[in-house]
Amino acid sequence: MKLQQLIYFREVARELHFTRAAEKLFVSQSSLSHAIQELEHELGAPLFLRRNGKRISLTNYGEIFLPFVTRGLRELEEGQLTLEHMLAPNSGHVNLAYTYINVCNMIADLLEQFHQDPANASISVNSTVNHGGRRFIEEALALCDADLAFSCYDFPENKHVEAMEITEQQLYVALPTSHGLAKKERLRLKELEREPVIMLAGSLHLYDWVVSMFQKEGLVPKYVDGCVDWTSQLIEVERGAGVAILPKMDVSQNRVAYVPLDHQQSRRPLYLLWPADRELSKATKRFREFCVEYFRKQERR
Repeated sequence: MKLQQLIYFREVARELHFTRAAEKLFVSQSSLSHAIQELEHELGAPLFLRRNGKRISLTNYGEIFLPFVTRGLRELEEGQLTLEHMLAPNSGHVNLAYTYINVCNMIADLLEQFHQDPANASISVNSTVNHGGRRFIEEALALCDADLAFSCYDFPENKHVEAMEITEQQLYVALPTSHGLAKKERLRLKELEREPVIMLAGSLHLYDWVVSMFQKEGLVPKYVDGCVDWTSQLIEVERGAGVAILPKMDVSQNRVAYVPLDHQQSRRPLYLLWPADRELSKATKRFREFCVEYFRKQERR
């Protein structure tokens, strides 16, 4: 059974006249008749009752078959239209994945500026936000849940992920506002050696980054593990259980002080990621180009 045969059947069923149907389909009447006969032969049932002259009518089999064909062709046409919209440069959907701690201070402005351009009005950007580790980003790209992603890890071992460094993320020492070090302009890791350092779960890239920072200084602080996300980490900082190293968050600023860190690894790369083994829609490419230009402008400020 061919798609063309079903289209021909639907049109003949609408017109109940081979000549008029052939004219609307821009095919010869003989080709149309032959296609219908092949379809009937394949189904093993007559679809039309042919009378004297050119008038025809649907058989009982044709009456039953027609709604299924109509629904199926309508679904295919809607699917085609959806894909056309997705592939159009000025319309479609972009699925964006990110971990909140990595982009919380810029994502709202990024999306606002993208949609300020009238040319982007018909492009929707749907965000999937996670508060956990890097595996979430990798799985979202692999399972087609995300077209683009932001991450501070570039997945060098994964050949299915493309990564572009677009900016750097500043790390701070977060400590209670009542802490004796909270008023300092900058802090060195040596000053934190005797402080409990509250860490996120070990699967996070930030965990490895912080450990590496102390190791390069030859320091072994008291690490406090167990926080599964940045909210629980900040709660521990607020209650005075220790300090933390993380990006500045737009929460708890009345009770948590963020002091810049004096260290060569106080800034870590932020990457824009996308799947390497599938074609991106034009809307996704447009948003990706916008992101690259957005961060270039931020760097020039």
